Amino acid sequence: MKGLLRPGEKLQQRTLALQFKLSHSAVREVLLELENRGLLTKKKSTYAVAHLSEDEFNDLNMMRNLLEPVACRLAAQHWRMELGLELEDCLDRMGEAFRERDFLKSWDCDREFHRIIWKYQPNRILEAHLEKISTQLFAFYLSQSVAASYYPHAPVDKIFQEHQLVLEVLRTRDGERAERVVRRVLERSSRRGFRLLHPIWRAERKGLVQPLARTLAAEHETSRVRA
Repeated sequence: MKGLLRPGEKLQQRTLALQFKLSHSAVREVLLELENRGLLTKKKSTYAVAHLSEDEFNDLNMMRNLLEPVACRLAAQHWRMELGLELEDCLDRMGEAFRERDFLKSWDCDREFHRIIWKYQPNRILEAHLEKISTQLFAFYLSQSVAASYYPHAPVDKIFQEHQLVLEVLRTRDGERAERVVRRVLERSSRRGFRLLHPIWRAERKGLVQPLARTLAAEHETSRVRA
């Protein structure tokens, strides 16, 4: 995911087929799969990049905050050395991305970190649900141009420390403790995400297409101080 398309942006099958040199049937299959993942919406024969309302965002976060701590409890109870090695490698790359101020790379590492945990816990249905929920959330973050403007103000040290804490608590193999700690981490992350996106929903309620960049920068600085 690169965040190149904005919510509501329309996708034309003919244009995509020409751009990627694919058959129309292949493009339709891809669009259908993206719709099933919640990344696209379809009205009649037209596809568009999905947009999350404030309520939809909160609903997805609620489900993630319920399910992911359970996945971490199971991962801790089924701890393996390979899980620790993969998470350590992911953290190394995340730290490098933060130092280089590489926005997209850091988001990729963040998403990969969580997916590694889901992979090593034994419940595949739980993994599938978390994959769909997190894909919608991450895609919506990246599709907002405000996300890139927020990044210079993001509390990257705190974010990195939270991921280190998750790794440390998984290593204890104490499932109940892992569940409690991860739930607190996710709740803090959800609050940061809400503060990031709230100006967009507020502007939409006022009938604006997008908040002014200067207003967002000021609000992001306030969010950084509060985080």
